Amino acid sequence: MTSVLVVDDDRSLVSSIQSALVLEGFTVLVSHNVATTAVHAVDAVDLILSDWWLPDGNAADIQSLFPQALLLILTGDANVAERKREQGIQCLIKPVGLSVIIATVHQMFGTVPTP
Repeated sequence: MTSVLVVDDDRSLVSSIQSALVLEGFTVLVSHNVATTAVHAVDAVDLILSDWWLPDGNAADIQSLFPQALLLILTGDANVAERKREQGIQCLIKPVGLSVIIATVHQMFGTVPTP
């Protein structure tokens, strides 16, 4: 089963994304900062879906724990989004709807959303 690590300090957003991804058939791990994400470093993670700015670091810190994983950044900072897109990194600007997040995750995996 494909696994997604969702990292954001907005617990409500993480919960919503987690619920939606589980309904789509993904295994979902959650974290709210870099420090607590380290406990998942032993888990296989296929995709990191992370806010860029976290209380104790950023999504690059998360990616360094899972260098093989795809990265999808959520950010409210349009400048960050532009720089990351120029680097070839998928980025969505908050606020963004769950349907867009789900569609983007499926696109990254080459799968089709549940109707």
